[in-house]
Amino acid sequence: MLLSLALWGWFGYRYLMDDDRGFYEPTDDSRALVGILALAVVPTIITVATLTYARVLFRLARRAS
Repeated sequence: MLLSLALWGWFGYRYLMDDDRGFYEPTDDSRALVGILALAVVPTIITVATLTYARVLFRLARRAS
């Protein structure tokens, strides 16, 4: 989860520091931003799936005992 938060922070920093040249005009760092975004999304999905799985298993364990 910390890795996911760090990657989102990195993406936010790079996104905010990117020059505003227009909404549809690509910049030099646009590919880097897309790569960072992809790197941020993957650990986020894994974290959410793991937390959901842990909650389901905890509820099943409480019901079984």
